[in-house]
Amino acid sequence: MRWVAGHHQTCPPLTVPDGARTLSEHSMPVWVMGGYPHRTVTTGQAALTIIGRCSATTGDLLIALRTAMRKQEWSVFSRWSGSYLTVITTGSDTVLIPDLAGVWPLYYTLHDHVWRWSTRARPLAQATGASLDVEVLAAHMAAPLVEELRGTRSLWRGIHQVPPRHALHLVHSRVFTSALGPLSGLSSDQVPNRLRTALTDAVDLRVEGEKKVSTDLSGGVDSTTITLLAARSTSLYSVTYTAPDLGNHVDLHHARIAAATTNAITHRVVHGGPETLPYTDLQQRVPTDSPSLDLRAWGRHRTYLTAAAHMGSTVHLTGNGGDNVLSTGPAHLADLLATGQRRRAWTQTLAHARLWRVPAHRLARAVHRLAHTRYPDSLGALAGHLRRRTRPERLDRVLTWTAPTATASWFSSDLSDLLARRAHHVAEEVAAGDGHSLPGQWADHRGLSYYTAGHINFLDLAHHDLDVDITAPFLDNEVVRATLAAPSWSRADSHRFKPTLRMAMAGFLPSGIGERSSKDSFTTHAYQGLRHNFPAIHELITSTRLGELGLLDTTPVMAALNRAVNGRTAPLGALAQIITTEMWMRSLDHEPEWWVSVRDGTMTGRSV
Repeated sequence: MRWVAGHHQTCPPLTVPDGARTLSEHSMPVWVMGGYPHRTVTTGQAALTIIGRCSATTGDLLIALRTAMRKQEWSVFSRWSGSYLTVITTGSDTVLIPDLAGVWPLYYTLHDHVWRWSTRARPLAQATGASLDVEVLAAHMAAPLVEELRGTRSLWRGIHQVPPRHALHLVHSRVFTSALGPLSGLSSDQVPNRLRTALTDAVDLRVEGEKKVSTDLSGGVDSTTITLLAARSTSLYSVTYTAPDLGNHVDLHHARIAAATTNAITHRVVHGGPETLPYTDLQQRVPTDSPSLDLRAWGRHRTYLTAAAHMGSTVHLTGNGGDNVLSTGPAHLADLLATGQRRRAWTQTLAHARLWRVPAHRLARAVHRLAHTRYPDSLGALAGHLRRRTRPERLDRVLTWTAPTATASWFSSDLSDLLARRAHHVAEEVAAGDGHSLPGQWADHRGLSYYTAGHINFLDLAHHDLDVDITAPFLDNEVVRATLAAPSWSRADSHRFKPTLRMAMAGFLPSGIGERSSKDSFTTHAYQGLRHNFPAIHELITSTRLGELGLLDTTPVMAALNRAVNGRTAPLGALAQIITTEMWMRSLDHEPEWWVSVRDGTMTGRSV
């Protein structure tokens, strides 16, 4: 695991992270674990370090630092291309500014009268002896987008998480957070040009100076765009994964077309087999900060990333995050109606009714209901469903602010009551200061934060397992700003797939790829993996840690697993969540030693 941490006190710490590099320019300890690029500038007042990839020059950093110190305005540090953490220390203060997508999360805790902070919660939990917060774990599983259910609580008691797109301030003995400002101000017609510039800069920043560049080339529009942008300025090695019965024949065809457009791409198709089916290996050996859904298919990921590692890749670019910044959900229809665009809302509703094969009047009623539902009211409805362990009908689940996951219906009655009471309390709190106006835009922003939290685990898995440096240009600061600053409906078109990217890259993508209206699905592979690995999964669930903690009723879980194994429809996402959470829970029994003691100028401890 690569992470960054700090100690907010000028007296020497009693423990330090094992293998850390100390950034000595700062008045209080700042430690970097792993080979993150970083740069530091100093003035008479403060030291500033950028950790990660950032387009700012030294002059940019100095000007921004002086301006920020004078005006106490910190959002300037999120306005450069890249994905990075900004650390500023003075004689008594520490200010930490994360990226916009959430690739650099922030956690903090007070222990032994000293504030500690980190980009990973798990090492802080070890340093302070914090125990797992099972209520927060359940809230993540039941309603992952409802951040208010968790507040600032992390998966570990006493370890707090900074809200997305907020800076962390440690001032003397106080701690507080401040918002970096809204991502607003772009109209729909401004997005394509802004996106093309931002995405081009994001890719160039990541390949500049790298000796060996590799990329995913799945055949989808996102990975193809990233690969071809990188190929403009460097030679690269692109990997496409396939396997018998995977069903990605169309993707593979488009990947080969894209690779053939330039001699800069060396293309390799990597073939998987039974050993790369989902759930083939249920042992989690890599310590991730939270349960990782990527573990269900880590055999597949490892196979194609191994090919990149063997060719000596120093950076591997992916299309990860493209779906989150380029697309929107059905709730954008309610956004249109809520902002008075009735004709467009009706036209798009009719088009989506034909696309989804549902009666237009039913869809129109659902859109109208959502457009006139306040967020607190939706939280109240969530509380009711959690208490009864039920879910709304499918159309009402799709067109809502929030609804419980299928996993929540498998919780124990005591846990369901606990979460329901919490949701009801949150609904009352939010009602007092309800600032949520558009459900589609809310879901897009919350969805990005949720996705990125999982993406961080993917980064840690790849680095620990294969020493591959994964980077996702779609999660770049300026790409996020270029897309999510515009209204939700700018990312939707019933006739075109990812319209903003298609317009932004017009004339750049090979014919046929930019016009794709869908992408191949891995659903069949998921069912095959459950069937192939049924005995091991059955054992995992029957001896579940979640059940021992009183969180889970395993009877409906086993029923869903049996349906999947017998070829019947089953909630694949919920099963994946239970299985991967169980894997993560068991990994906690084999915790690495993150910290070493400092005694008389020497360090004691071990590295695992």
